Amino acid sequence: MAAIRSGLLTRALPVLCSLIAGYLVAQIDVVPNSVRAEVRETTPRAAFQAGSERSEAVLKEIAATLKTMDGRLERLEKIAVDRKLP
Repeated sequence: MAAIRSGLLTRALPVLCSLIAGYLVAQIDVVPNSVRAEVRETTPRAAFQAGSERSEAVLKEIAATLKTMDGRLERLEKIAVDRKLP
């Protein structure tokens, strides 16, 4: 019986020591559990906007373009009137 116990002990002791060593190594906190990052606001993607939200942005862009064109046409008309082109 003593021979069986010593044989079992010689096989189980390295396994037990390895398990204990693995547990102790896992307990060492090398990397902190928290992450530090800067929070920044991102613009919402168009794919996640409703149809009315997308069309509102498009209509604002069109309005800005039309105002620019209106200003340019006004300047051209002013030049045409000043030169009295036929």
